[in-house]
Amino acid sequence: MRHLLVICVLVLASAGKMIAQDLDFATADGGWEPGALSKTYTGIGSPATSVSVVITGTTSGFQANQPNDNANGLGQNMNFTSNAQCITTTITFSPSVSNVSFLIRDVDRGALAAGGSGAYNYVDQVTVTGQNGATALAPAIGAPSVAGANTVVGNVITGANNNVSPVNAISFSGVVTQVVIQYCNGPNVIANPGNQGITIGDVSWEAAPLPVRLVSFRGFPGKDRIVLSWETVFEENSERFEIERSRDALSFERIGQQPAAGTTHRRQLYTFTDEHPQSGTNYYRLRQVDFDGRFEKTKPIAVEYRPDGTYWNAYLAAPQVVLAETSEPNPDFRVISVAGLPLLSRVEKVDQNRYHLHLSPTPNRLIILQLLTKNGLISKKILNTF
Repeated sequence: MRHLLVICVLVLASAGKMIAQDLDFATADGGWEPGALSKTYTGIGSPATSVSVVITGTTSGFQANQPNDNANGLGQNMNFTSNAQCITTTITFSPSVSNVSFLIRDVDRGALAAGGSGAYNYVDQVTVTGQNGATALAPAIGAPSVAGANTVVGNVITGANNNVSPVNAISFSGVVTQVVIQYCNGPNVIANPGNQGITIGDVSWEAAPLPVRLVSFRGFPGKDRIVLSWETVFEENSERFEIERSRDALSFERIGQQPAAGTTHRRQLYTFTDEHPQSGTNYYRLRQVDFDGRFEKTKPIAVEYRPDGTYWNAYLAAPQVVLAETSEPNPDFRVISVAGLPLLSRVEKVDQNRYHLHLSPTPNRLIILQLLTKNGLISKKILNTF
């Protein structure tokens, strides 16, 4: 019995373009309740992201109805009773996101206090940090929109001028799970500071790419079984691979799973045996799941299983090219649309068992491939995912 090795090289769909997301403190989930110290915004963007915002520290220093949303973000107007008091705003993303950015408004300095002490009524000081799990992240902080309004040293913004309403842009590159914004007074402030305040701007981000690099997914038809094999070259926070099978490439069911390597930068090889393949075409795909619940699915591969020993497999390698592999010595291919219209323009032999089937015109969503053998006509459906 001759068996055909099916090889399909692919990457997870998450390697594509990331879609920008945005949390508007005033409009998402009904906005921020005046005076509340926490809120969880759910279902933000696609994929849906939950954003938890929690404020801790000297929260007794908030002015009436503060914190509260405004036209520019989340306002935090304070009346601290000591220059050592602070509040901390912690923003947590679930699942993790990528390339977070937002604005901090109005980090400035009050006027000199009366009495000639040389101290100021207040000096806004904001410290911004981030996390990717247990890994600390450093933000990029832009200069103030008003020259000289504040100074930026590392991840700390300190007010340097009076009543000038500056704006500083904050950004984190890469994967982010949490952002922490601490608001205090800087140096040289009177013991009981005056009224002061900042605004944390609306937060934007991109969906985080799934941290797994899948470089191949193969199917090996054999006697009474089909063996699947796939390979990764990088994994981060990867919990498991679920194996799904379908008869029509549309409706899939899970037939098993394999534990993943967690976090590794080394090449990993996985296998799974389908002990009960269906006669004809079997479609398989992988569902890769992270420890935080995020998941991604591969494009399906088609594996032909026939008890009589004749195997052939095919997938769409380009919008108008099907790569077909068969054990038939002189294959007779046909390609038609679901309406029965012929699509095959020419056949190009690549090597002993592989052929390029050139199509014209470009097929729609579903095409039907046929192979005429000594035992009859074998048909398979291919889903156009380009």
